[in-house]
Amino acid sequence: AMLNRLTRQYFSSLPRAWSSHAAGSQQDSRPIVAAAAAAAVAAVISTFTASAENSKHSKHEVDRKPTGNCADKQGMGCGQPVPLEPDKLKPYEGRWLLVHRAQGSMDDFFDLFEVHPFLRWAAEHVAGYEIEVDARRAQLRFHILSPLPFLRLTEVYRLDGHEAANRRRDLRRGGQHGRVELTQGCLKLRLWWGYPFAGRAVDELRLTSGDTMVLTCKASVFSREESQPSAGGSDQSSGAATFRSVYRRSTAPQSG
Repeated sequence: AMLNRLTRQYFSSLPRAWSSHAAGSQQDSRPIVAAAAAAAVAAVISTFTASAENSKHSKHEVDRKPTGNCADKQGMGCGQPVPLEPDKLKPYEGRWLLVHRAQGSMDDFFDLFEVHPFLRWAAEHVAGYEIEVDARRAQLRFHILSPLPFLRLTEVYRLDGHEAANRRRDLRRGGQHGRVELTQGCLKLRLWWGYPFAGRAVDELRLTSGDTMVLTCKASVFSREESQPSAGGSDQSSGAATFRSVYRRSTAPQSG
């Protein structure tokens, strides 16, 4: 509802911008339209920031503290935590840029989570990821690269094998839990989250060469209303989607 309102406000501002231009001089109207778009984006960013703060008090928010007991996660790959050795994660470290011509369609994902058109457009501007291994803090960090400030998210995972809490990728209220695994040459992120659209996902990152990485994401949504994913696996899900993308390691020097 919030995004619908902001979208209507943005598009309703365009006729006023055009009429103002027609009544005035012959100056280029593109700055006027760009300013309206920038204001709309700024409003979205501001609202998302406020929503993230308010979500701390939501009764549906996923507990951000590691529970230490995975029984309540209902079979989502918790089990006994397995620590990861930082040296074995080093091949994944670096800046990975999306290969657009190899990009799969995200329509099934967007439909599964009923993503707003504005965020669908924004997701197309994700340029890639930067993966950082911090041995001192025993953390694995994923930085989302995007020219859009509100999409520059960072997910932090623990190398001791325990779950970690991060912001939801669909920017809805509450949070998501996840843990990282390294099995058979594949780096896996196991994620789960609660209401709304309670579900889980597995990200599989495989290095097909020294500078090429393939990401396969499989997600299941169980219900818009359930507070946690149902037990019993994907056969009880109300919907599922798979997405594949290819990334190349960037050798360009990082700025800043």
